[in-house]
Amino acid sequence: MVHQAFDNGLRVWVDPSGETDVAAIYLWVRAGASCEPPGLEGAAHLLEHMVFKGTRSHGVGGVAHAIEAMGGDLNAFTSFDDTAFHCTVPASRAPEALAVLAEMLCAPLLDADELERERLVVLEEIRGGEDDPDLVLAEATWARAFPGHPYGRPVIGTVQTVSAIGRDALAAFWERWYHPANAVLSVAGPVDVEAVLAVARDSLGGPARSVPDARREAQPPTHVAPSVIRRGFEATLVELSWPCGAVDIAREAVLDVLCGALGGGRSAPLEARLRRREGLVQSVSVGTATERDGGLISVTLHAHAGQAGAAVAATREELSRAADGGLSEADVARARAGIVAGLATRRESVDARASDLAGDVVKYADPQAWRAYLRHVEAVTHADVTAAARALFRPDAEVLVALVADDDTFEIPAPRERASPRAPARGEASREPSRHVLPNGVRVLLEPTASEVVAVRVAGLGGARAVAPSAAGRGSAWARMLTRGVQGLDAHAFACEVEALGAGMGATTGRAAQVVRGDFVRGNWAEAMGLLGDMLRVPSFDRDELERVRTEMLAALDERDDEPEQVATERLAARLYPGHPYGAPAGGTRASLGRLTPAGLSAYHAAWARADNLVVAVSGGFDPDVMLRRLGRCFAWLPPGRAVFRPAVVRAPASVERVRVRTDREQAHVIAVWPGARAWSDAQPVVEIATGVLGGQGGRLFMRLREQHGLAYQVGVQGNEGWDTGIVVGTVSTDPARIDEAERRLVDEVGGLGAAPLEDGELERARAAALGALDAELQAAGARATLMALAELHRGEGVDAVRGVRARLARVGHEDVRAWATRALGRPWGIARVEVTS
Repeated sequence: MVHQAFDNGLRVWVDPSGETDVAAIYLWVRAGASCEPPGLEGAAHLLEHMVFKGTRSHGVGGVAHAIEAMGGDLNAFTSFDDTAFHCTVPASRAPEALAVLAEMLCAPLLDADELERERLVVLEEIRGGEDDPDLVLAEATWARAFPGHPYGRPVIGTVQTVSAIGRDALAAFWERWYHPANAVLSVAGPVDVEAVLAVARDSLGGPARSVPDARREAQPPTHVAPSVIRRGFEATLVELSWPCGAVDIAREAVLDVLCGALGGGRSAPLEARLRRREGLVQSVSVGTATERDGGLISVTLHAHAGQAGAAVAATREELSRAADGGLSEADVARARAGIVAGLATRRESVDARASDLAGDVVKYADPQAWRAYLRHVEAVTHADVTAAARALFRPDAEVLVALVADDDTFEIPAPRERASPRAPARGEASREPSRHVLPNGVRVLLEPTASEVVAVRVAGLGGARAVAPSAAGRGSAWARMLTRGVQGLDAHAFACEVEALGAGMGATTGRAAQVVRGDFVRGNWAEAMGLLGDMLRVPSFDRDELERVRTEMLAALDERDDEPEQVATERLAARLYPGHPYGAPAGGTRASLGRLTPAGLSAYHAAWARADNLVVAVSGGFDPDVMLRRLGRCFAWLPPGRAVFRPAVVRAPASVERVRVRTDREQAHVIAVWPGARAWSDAQPVVEIATGVLGGQGGRLFMRLREQHGLAYQVGVQGNEGWDTGIVVGTVSTDPARIDEAERRLVDEVGGLGAAPLEDGELERARAAALGALDAELQAAGARATLMALAELHRGEGVDAVRGVRARLARVGHEDVRAWATRALGRPWGIARVEVTS
């Protein structure tokens, strides 16, 4: 770790460790929404937008273009107390990327004309937030919990305040707060430290500046009346919150263990009671948010229709029980193990390490605060957790906000008065991946690294492609059910076993593949592998658990009106793929979910879990010889056989299919679909480069639809691959009055990709961005294992997965993109519109 303090007040921290050629840079400013004076609410967030609109050396969109051309990714965020500009780039490009971030901080143009265009974009973002029930609930909660304090206002501002912010006022706000003396620079990854420091001195040096004190005492309210909001959403969400104090690392460790003990995993008391035993909620979560001046601990309930009142009452009972010492020692131990495992996984990423480094310096004045936090977590006792629950969960301090469906007869129940993991071993040196075949035919790929995480992925052909449209949703139900118990252990007992080891297990199903995952702490992987093996060999598919899953999935269908874009996309898919599994909704229909049975799920699982069909990929900190022996025992039971799919013919529609969905939300949306590439085909990297030219912050859609025309806050394009065919999906969210223009410009920009040669630098930027994103993603052991498994499954090149993907991207040329775009993007297959009713 290298530290340097500049005379002007800037502090620089560099962590040059890292095994991959990826670096992350954070320029973290101690200024956010809480620094805004009355009448300037939303200025910090608007300023974050404006630094992307031009600096001394870069024009509109130029900063993003410059970073993406390096193979990096650029972003920023604004919170109550902070603003951060950050990027992930190849480590060798870190010095020049830092120069770009420095200009964003020190030399934004803040052009008046660009401000007017960007204001329209931010107003669209605000309108989009009004359509997001989770955001509406969160903002209402903080408004009730912090009246009269900036934390009670939306970080993004309101339509009224953002509309009134002038260029001079914004420039004055920037001048007061956004300068190196009020910033921390952090860099993580194998960089040239001296080169980074030299750029920092040149671009972020200068005279010292005074730093205003933005602290404001936040007085927590008492006896806040419950608030019920009805806004036309289908979901019923309830948040119960209590003030928990400002930033303090020792207290936060206790609070996080308390949250994990109450709600972290299937075996936790809130999850076990509210979701599994009593079926009151679709989900329940517990978490904290601690800011400079105060914070909240919150329980969030996504209640089943008509069950919100009972869910609130049950939650209060469980919290009262915790305050009376009712949490078990096992609950506390499970929570500690989960936090340790989560932190180990998080620190695989240089982005997380750089973010934590800057954030820890700002919040705790300690660049190694994560180590102190870990020590505090390991020291948390059952008595600490009980004392914290007793101090926090007082009925007079409760802030309850409910976002209720219009037809939900929610009545708020009266408040009830209440009567160390082992240190990880040192990692081994990284080795090249190796391929093995077990005696029964299971293919195994092993990549030992120095990671503290062991990630296992079991992949096989299956998914939606393996079932008829009339059975839609079976794969999603299988993925939910697989972790709901094994023979000899019901769902609760199995979750207890898994979570006691700090492990994570789950399953996903896609169009043509099913993947089971296990993520383990290095020291516990062997024991956890036995549980993963049982989950695959003897899943219970219990009838009562299936009824709970069916209820959850039906409730999700009932709430789809809260996601009109998803409804429109599903209706368009049904038009494009009549009679084909791709045309059926992944979450099923009421009819298909009604046909789910334990026997059907068991047959679905058995058809997939066959030796010749499965690939097991493992990446992380393990001994390969020991792992291979363990896998041989875990998978010896598999019968022979494999899934065989014959690609179906998917024909282009004779004319553009059109779907319209009406909504009473604030924003309109356009979803346009073109033919894409089959999964893992040679065309896939061409599509990825082509969509890279169109997408990203430096791409054509962002630069033209958003930057030039101010049409949208969100605009993008991506390729979705499939076994039989792939698609390219372009999306734009816009002002309802401009939906026709948005559709026309989206279709014209995408369709025009093949009309002329690519502009200078477009191919190189897209390729660099794709390779940079790949490298950033593959820092995590789980991502590496997933890529190896799928590459082996589809192309037989799991050992060379990373090299293969990189080589195919490198081979894509200008003519490849132009020829494919000319062939595929001339006319969309279909267009779906979400139109706002007047």
